[in-house]
Formats: sequence, structure tokens, C-alpha cells
Amino acid sequence: MAYVFERIKRDFEETAVRDNSSEGMTPSLSESECDEWSIVSDSDGGRGSVPIRANIGAPRVFKREYSPETTAYLVDAPSHGSFDSHSDFVGETGGQEASDFYESDRVLDDTFTTGSLHCHDMRSNGRDIMVVHEVELLILLGIIWHLRARVPVRGNSRRILERQLYESCKYLSIAFAVLKYMRNTGTVREQVITQALVALQQATMRARTTDSTVEMYSQTQANFWIQIVNAALPSLDDEKRSIDTPEMSYEAFQDTFHLNPTRWKEYYSNKVWNRVAARSQFLMPDLKPLPQIIAALPSKETRKISEAIPEFPSTEELTFRARMACEELTPTLRNLGPPVLSHAHLLFYIHKRITQDTGETSQEKLKSRARELFSEIAGPIVAGATHRNFWIQQVGVAVSNSNIGRGHSTFPEFITSNLHLVFEELHGIYYEPEVWNSADAGEKILVPDRRRMEAIVDTCL
Repeated sequence: MAYVFERIKRDFEETAVRDNSSEGMTPSLSESECDEWSIVSDSDGGRGSVPIRANIGAPRVFKREYSPETTAYLVDAPSHGSFDSHSDFVGETGGQEASDFYESDRVLDDTFTTGSLHCHDMRSNGRDIMVVHEVELLILLGIIWHLRARVPVRGNSRRILERQLYESCKYLSIAFAVLKYMRNTGTVREQVITQALVALQQATMRARTTDSTVEMYSQTQANFWIQIVNAALPSLDDEKRSIDTPEMSYEAFQDTFHLNPTRWKEYYSNKVWNRVAARSQFLMPDLKPLPQIIAALPSKETRKISEAIPEFPSTEELTFRARMACEELTPTLRNLGPPVLSHAHLLFYIHKRITQDTGETSQEKLKSRARELFSEIAGPIVAGATHRNFWIQQVGVAVSNSNIGRGHSTFPEFITSNLHLVFEELHGIYYEPEVWNSADAGEKILVPDRRRMEAIVDTCL
């Protein structure tokens, strides 16, 4: 595809894109649609350019088809000075500040967790070129269109846009984690949801202490996405799929249902969705009732993603998992030795043994305990040598980095400070599935093939 992108870039450099009648170029948005956009165009593009339209107007969007599969879109937004596609752009026009939505490929790459949105960003004569599928561009423009009224003229609108998209995806991923946990454990629904909402609210409050752009916790938004996921999961029970629901990842779930982060607009008006009262209580939809069932896509339309590198959960989701792990550790379970019965039990047991009877924890003592644990620990989830070594190393490194020699930390304190440990699919960050599940991984310790792993001891054998 590189030659295609080079051709697109050359064509844009040779085309006077400011002229609507330029050969081969047509505006993607009509004049009336452009006038709706509340974005200020920079009056000085650093190359003696003129404003696109007076003081306040919208960057023009042009498109050109190169093949049925490739359509290039150009956002005619002049750059400012040393501005590049990854920096914040703030222009000054008529005494008003504004930020440009279009310069961040992170908006395209990072906020759509389904992996369905792809782009190739280039710079040509100070303008942004995005090469995407047309449907995907419409999704992006549709979300920007919806958010335009909420984006102030003054301020960093790119980050506001990213935050809005992130918040919806965050609530959706947490809802999936909560419902999946309930289905896998059979735990009482009210108890789990209460714990999840408390964890989410606390994580949001902590995040807001360091980043004021984090939106306030909304019980309405959290409960809405729980209801949506709850309506979707039962449809999987009636169909044969390559991935069972208990093992389904969030990526596989999204690939099956394609739940758009703006789906709430079908049920709520903007007024109700963002009402102050919606933060502390669940408000019912004012447009239409919540769905009872959401059908899954036919199996033939789902992609096989079991071999993909798992996406790391959000801090809020990990906080929920940590809270449930601590709840799971009853006094009886805490006193049980091997075999370990669950992931939470595994983490607790390794932590207890590594920190047991150690006034001062030196590296040598940690290494010695790690070797002892390798021979001692047992259970289905650590039956393989590679699996056993992986989790001993992960907990050992976390203990070492926690500097517990200054005083013992309780397991809840330890796990809250090392949230990555509650991610049961953490091994997927380091190992390909075929390596992790191989016969060799059961018999000996295999070196990670995806990513280098920090270790407390070179080998536990």
C-alpha cells in the first residue's frame, strides 16, 4: 500500500485543494453542513495562506477515490508553525482560540477498541490527509458532529473529543467485565454490580485528582452499559461459536456485537444523559425502552482474534477485578495451601509465601523463595512449568519493586498497587497462544516470544 499513499500524497501536493472545482476533488460536506461546524480556521498557515472562510468556519473535507478499496480524504486545515500531526494545534483568529480536531491519529487508533478503524496520516503542504474506509470516516465525523455542541471554542477540543470517546468505551468494557464475572462465578448480581460501581466511582475520583478532564462518574451511564451487555450475552447461549462465553475476551465480544460507543443516543436525549442527577442515580431512558435482547452477528461475520495480543484493561476495570479478588479470599481460602483454586488464590498464596517471616526482604531471599515456590505450588492454572514460572516471576518482581523491606503490606494494599496482576490474560502480553499452550510449556520454562519479561530470578529450576 505504500506506493498508493505516495501517489495520494503527490496528487494532493499537485492539486489546488482550496478550489471547490479542482479536477477530481469534491467536497465531502455541503456548504450548509460546513457552516454547522464550530471550528475556527487559522488565518496564517505558516506559508502565507489565507483563511478557508472568514474567521469562523470549518476545514473543508475533500475526497478522491483511487480504487474501490481506497478512498483518500483531505481535511483542508492549514498548520501553524512547527505543528505536526501529533501535537496540539491552537490558532489565533479574530481574538478567538480554537483547537483542530483532525491532527490526531490517536483519535482514530486509540479510541476504537474493536480494531475496525484504521488510518494512514500524512502531511502535505500543511494539510492533514487521512486514508480510511468511507464508512469508518462517517463514523468518526458522526461522533465529532454529535460532540460539536459540547466542545467549547476555547480549550483543547482534541483532548475533549478523545475523553468523550474513551469514557463510553470505558463504561462498556467494565460492563462486559462485570457481566462476564457474574456468568463465570454465579455470584449474586446485586452484590457484584454494587462492588463494580463502587470500584468505578473510586477509580474515577482518584483519576480526577490528577486530571481534571476526566468526566465525573455517572451511575446512569454505568448502569446503561451494564443493561446493554446483559441484553447481548444471552444471545450467545443459543449459538455455536469458536470462543465460549466464559473464555471470551472483550475484543471478541465487540467483534461479535459491534456495539458503538454512541449507542446510548438511541435511548437517551443529551439532556437526560448528561443531567446532574444522572451522576448519582440511574435515570430511565427518555427516547425508547432499553432492549431485552441484542442479537449477535452470524458466526461467519466474526473474525478469529484468539491469537491477537490482548488489550490491557482500563484502570477502572482492573480496580473492579482487584476488589472482587479480595472479596473472594475468604478466611478459609486464605488458610488453604496448594493446590491453588483460582487466580485470586494463586496471587494471594505467592504473595504470602514470598513475604512470609521476612523482616528485611533482600534480592537473595526473594530468589530463594521463588525457587521454593516453583517446587511447592500446584493447581490446574499453574500445572505447566512455564505457567508456574510466569506468575511467580510477576508477583516476585512486584514485591521487589514495592520495597516491602520498609514494612509489610497487606495483600489488598499490594494488589491495589499492582493492578496488572489481576489481569488473568497477562501472559498473552508476553507469549503467543501456541507457545503458552504448547506441550513444551508444560514440561519446561519457555522464554517469552512477544515481549521481554522482567524476572526476579533467572530460572526457578
